Amino acid sequence: MSIVTRYLLRRSLGPTLVALLLLCGLIFVLQVMRLGHHVVGGGLGAGFVAWLALYSLPTLLIFALPLSLAAGLVFAMGRLADTGQLLALRLAGASPARLAAAVAALSVGAALATLLLAAHVEPAALT
Repeated sequence: MSIVTRYLLRRSLGPTLVALLLLCGLIFVLQVMRLGHHVVGGGLGAGFVAWLALYSLPTLLIFALPLSLAAGLVFAMGRLADTGQLLALRLAGASPARLAAAVAALSVGAALATLLLAAHVEPAALT
């Protein structure tokens, strides 16, 4: 893994995790609101909500991981361009193709993680 790829990974990791947490939280809150009458009126409590969160996490990650990675990469590249670090990388000899290859490598990693979640973890969680 090249220095540029590691640098972009470090710069995009924080925003990606924040976006992942926000997206998963938002989707989960929408699920609980949809089932709210069962939780409040049906006598289902915090234990049910905790089990629902645990079993719905793989499905939430399948939807949220690609979106949060895209948001994290856009934020990181925008931040690098805003502070002049992207220009410094270009002046140091990093070609646009090399920067695009780093972004593509991160995207392929997220796609493989999503594929593994969809193929192995989600079916086990749904049964």
